[in-house]
Amino acid sequence: MDKIIQPTKVLHSGDSQMCKRIFWSLSRLFYLTRGHVPALVLICCIFINPTSLHAKSEAPHQPDKKAEEKKPKPKDEPKTAPVVEGPDAKNALANTAPVRYVHQWLPMPKIIATPVDTLEATTLTPKAGRMMVVFFIASWCEPCQDLTAKLVSMSSGLSNLPIDFYYIFTHDAVDDAKGFMTEYKISHGYIAELDTLKNFNNPELPSIYIADRDGWMLTRFLKANQQDADETKRIIRLLTAF
Repeated sequence: MDKIIQPTKVLHSGDSQMCKRIFWSLSRLFYLTRGHVPALVLICCIFINPTSLHAKSEAPHQPDKKAEEKKPKPKDEPKTAPVVEGPDAKNALANTAPVRYVHQWLPMPKIIATPVDTLEATTLTPKAGRMMVVFFIASWCEPCQDLTAKLVSMSSGLSNLPIDFYYIFTHDAVDDAKGFMTEYKISHGYIAELDTLKNFNNPELPSIYIADRDGWMLTRFLKANQQDADETKRIIRLLTAF
């Protein structure tokens, strides 16, 4: 009996289409040779090279560079400032915000102060639909004296806009605050209570705090200067333009 030559390698499942074509070709050859096995084997050995069938499957896998380039690169997680928790969360302290701009939503802390004119303690909070700008100053503070004239001029020029300006005296006597208000023509002056200084982490003088029209603290300027006053005016113009 004639010995049938066995293929030295096995087809992989990925070559199913090629296997179908080979099977169809063998069927046709078997029909043409009328079942003559030696002739059929001879034709297969001449026209079919098993190694060429597996050249593709045995080739080392090459990574697709284009596919790798399309994969999204991991992004760095945004860094956020620490959040005040517990019963004092509503009066989030100002020291949780960066020096210039707040990177998370913080409500404007309550200001408990005494008006210089009436000497009756009151609580100042942002009003609905109106901005709130707070200036922390003192009569004995030389940088405050240099900046107050510009702040008063700015606030009087923006009086027609939906914004409230407050001048809060810290660590100051009532008589000294009255004299300072008279000299610089300040209309809304208050003496800060101890709770206010605690809520704002005893702000460095002079300081400017700005709340938007929804009551959120927008930004603050510690040890404010002339450039900070100009930036405050620019922010007010932007937020009241609509």
